[in-house]
Amino acid sequence: MYIYIYIYILMNIEIIEEEIMKNGYYIIKGYLNNKECVELVNAMNNHKHLFIQANSGIANFQTGGDYRAPEFHKVNETANRFLNDKRFQTIVENLYNRKIVKKRCQGGILIYKNDKTNSSGGGWHVDNYDLQLKAMIYLNDVNSNNGPFTYINNTNKFARKINPDLKNHRFTNDIINNHPLLKNINIQELTGNAGDCILFRSDNIHKGKIIENGNRYTLTNYYY
Repeated sequence: MYIYIYIYILMNIEIIEEEIMKNGYYIIKGYLNNKECVELVNAMNNHKHLFIQANSGIANFQTGGDYRAPEFHKVNETANRFLNDKRFQTIVENLYNRKIVKKRCQGGILIYKNDKTNSSGGGWHVDNYDLQLKAMIYLNDVNSNNGPFTYINNTNKFARKINPDLKNHRFTNDIINNHPLLKNINIQELTGNAGDCILFRSDNIHKGKIIENGNRYTLTNYYY
């Protein structure tokens, strides 16, 4: 843990901010170590009564159904430290150009079930049409099959134009596959190892890929 944190302290926050604004995200490898990740997974399994099944996207997109504990930082010290990491807060406040007014750390569990199309987030969406940031840690290894975070950079520039229903911030597969403004998009699957942290703009179009086997555990910081 201390080696990774030491490396991260040496990173230039300005460079991280530049990468986020250019590429939409920045990945910090090994933000947590394996022991911490295992302990967090065990803690989530021991607090399953706090997790509720998300229904976002199920009705219209036939996907979703992940389990979430919206304020996991209240029951877990590692999650609380992650939420209050001052380096993240500095980056977020610099890019927001204001102070954070609210924040929370959410525990997430995504489980494969052979009769379901489960994913995290319920299909393609943006969280906001204005600049918004999140930080997410994979707590187990994530490959192409167990629901990786999937991202389309630079779509914040025209997301309002291609969504016929601006209220729900969601985009059908038909829009993603066929809209003229998305002709040359690059869809990225952000796989990673347990402990890797992705700091990203959630005003770009993104989703969790439908899980095909196994499970996926995450911590996600929301900054408002």
